[in-house]
Amino acid sequence: MAKPNKNSKSTVSWAQAFRDIIIRAMDRGQLLPVLGFLLVLAFIWKMPESKVYDFGVLILNGFKNLSLAGWVSTVVVCILWAGHARIMRRKHSSEYQRIGSEKSRLQKEQVNTPLGSSDNY
Repeated sequence: MAKPNKNSKSTVSWAQAFRDIIIRAMDRGQLLPVLGFLLVLAFIWKMPESKVYDFGVLILNGFKNLSLAGWVSTVVVCILWAGHARIMRRKHSSEYQRIGSEKSRLQKEQVNTPLGSSDNY
């Protein structure tokens, strides 16, 4: 966050906002899609103005004649796969937590002396 100026309450520059977006994307594992999107925007930005409209028409025609259907389905499958992987990681993590606590409970029942926990490390 930016330090507040004496004249204004709080200002955030575009560089700080960009930094925050990139850090959040890294934390959530979405850095590659964000960088790909920014790369496409940079290509469009650097394209001559007369060609931008033609590029947009070309993309729309690709959707109309289904020549971009493979790319669209690939993106959809990748998004669904990432969601499924996230769900499975959460399920596996909770199952390992359950197994660990069950094992600890059974060990405590078998031994008369109190056992330390490895969760404290």
